[in-house]
Amino acid sequence: MQHFSFTLIFCVFIVSSGEADVNQTLKPSIQINRIFEDFFRDMIELNPELAAQLGISEKMGAPVVSDSLTDVSEEAISQEYDLLRKYELKLSSFNLDQLPFKDRLNAEVLKSYLSYVLQGEKYRSHAYLINFMTGIHNSLTTLMTSYHALENITDARNYVHRLRGYPTKFNQALKSLKLRQKKRIVSPKVIIFRTREAMSEFISSKPRKNILYLTFQHQLEKMNTGDKKLKQALLNEVEQAISESVYPAYQSYISYLEEVMQIAPEAVGVWNLPNGENYYRYCLSYHTNSISSPTEIHLLGLAEVKRIQALLGKLYQKLKIDPRADFMTMNRSYWKLLSLKNPERFYYSPTAQGKRRALRDYRLIIKRSEKKLSQLFSLKPDARVTVQRTPDYLENTIGTFYSPAPLDGSRQGIFYTNLNRLPFKPDMQTLTFHEAIPGHHFQYAIQNDSALVCMFRHLFFFTAYVEGWALYAERLAYEQGWLDDIHSQIGYVRSELFRAVRLVVDTGIHHQRWSRKQAFNYMLANLGWASYQEIDRYCVWPGQACAYKMGELKILELRALSQMELGEKFDLKEFHKALLEYGSVPLDILEQVVRHYLKNTASVENIASHVD
Repeated sequence: MQHFSFTLIFCVFIVSSGEADVNQTLKPSIQINRIFEDFFRDMIELNPELAAQLGISEKMGAPVVSDSLTDVSEEAISQEYDLLRKYELKLSSFNLDQLPFKDRLNAEVLKSYLSYVLQGEKYRSHAYLINFMTGIHNSLTTLMTSYHALENITDARNYVHRLRGYPTKFNQALKSLKLRQKKRIVSPKVIIFRTREAMSEFISSKPRKNILYLTFQHQLEKMNTGDKKLKQALLNEVEQAISESVYPAYQSYISYLEEVMQIAPEAVGVWNLPNGENYYRYCLSYHTNSISSPTEIHLLGLAEVKRIQALLGKLYQKLKIDPRADFMTMNRSYWKLLSLKNPERFYYSPTAQGKRRALRDYRLIIKRSEKKLSQLFSLKPDARVTVQRTPDYLENTIGTFYSPAPLDGSRQGIFYTNLNRLPFKPDMQTLTFHEAIPGHHFQYAIQNDSALVCMFRHLFFFTAYVEGWALYAERLAYEQGWLDDIHSQIGYVRSELFRAVRLVVDTGIHHQRWSRKQAFNYMLANLGWASYQEIDRYCVWPGQACAYKMGELKILELRALSQMELGEKFDLKEFHKALLEYGSVPLDILEQVVRHYLKNTASVENIASHVD
């Protein structure tokens, strides 16, 4: 796995102290890369939690404060917007045409990111801070249990210091919530209820039984120090910090939730917020990199649902299910057919042994997939991926997800699977292709390895590219025959249908003004299953669920373009290399990347033809 030192992680050219002192005399590539380096340093300095998530530490020479939490006060947020404007101004005065393609692309990516974020400044209060998925309670727990590594006593003391910082962080969040309340921006009642329930459960145990204590204890036991008295003293400090700082901070937040729930709206769509319709248009643009209107995306979703249901119907017919029936009748017939077969073929027993077998089988799918990668990819990462069960505190709010490996190489990428709901066996291959190989892990690991991706690019990602690639990875495996039985093939098509339904439901909630019940009923009638947990995800994360399909469709469009332009010369491996080697980019820039690949490929072919 790749390890970084701070002197190597930037896309900069080293300039000796004897070279020109005046910045204007430097080569354009050196100038732009210094802007990239300054941007990365400034952002890391403002976001110590992000530094921990990325695996950037002081020992790498970075301006990281490992004992602090990120300041989320209104003043700090304004400071960050000011910083982004400063860099937007720097880039606007820079002639990008004088740069080589690699540097120009990195500059265009930064420029695009700054534009998207600054366009949203007018909506800075609209995002739901009270959020059962990514709210302050989950983000801090993930920071402390997954990203704050304990390698020495200093790290341990920093852990305690961060716990002591909870009251300040929660007070900052409460001030922002009260400001939003004055602006009539309040999370929906059901979201506040779910958040309150999760937070109340988190503080219901004794401090020594809390995951913050247990994680610290586990890491401390592995630390190379034999000073038992010091370790016990540190454990006592963590217990005290949880009791005196963490739990009271949670309790004050819960008290506010109980108070504001009395005035919270029943409506779940952001259309209900001041200027909410424009806010939703912004969310769609941010996540999908598209200028498509909510109505256009809604209609696209309806068309995709119809197309994929027809494809699924053809697979059902192979199992001798009556083709004259409507889709939902065929769907019910399929599940009835499964119930007549051996249940162990499709389901795990809800026992500890069943959960172990599910983890084992996910790992076997990854091993089998790794052996097939050379068929489709010339560019492959060194970093490996492992499978672990979703942490207990997330099991009721988040399903499966992928956590990239930190840049310091301290751990592998992790595909987390929620074993609170054991998987349906025929769905497991497609889910693994999405989350691990050749999906999220494959894409993130290649980006981490790539010399074409500057360090600042790890600070953010573009949803449509990242999720579009993962959904394309599912399709690729299906097209290439990686799914070894009819039921797994059906599992893939059901997965694609799920993403198409999301287009309809997300726009339905936030633009068509659907209720949770309407969204649930549409999902049930067109997918065959529905979940209020899924519906609530779309409520608190407007536009995000649309990125999957929009990104996948763009990649397929670019593949079709490449096949048409290159004809017999089209090489799927080289196309995938072009898509992956420049990392996560907005979809319009992805098109630039592909056109650059087509131009270079055509040039090489012309030269070869001339030589012949």
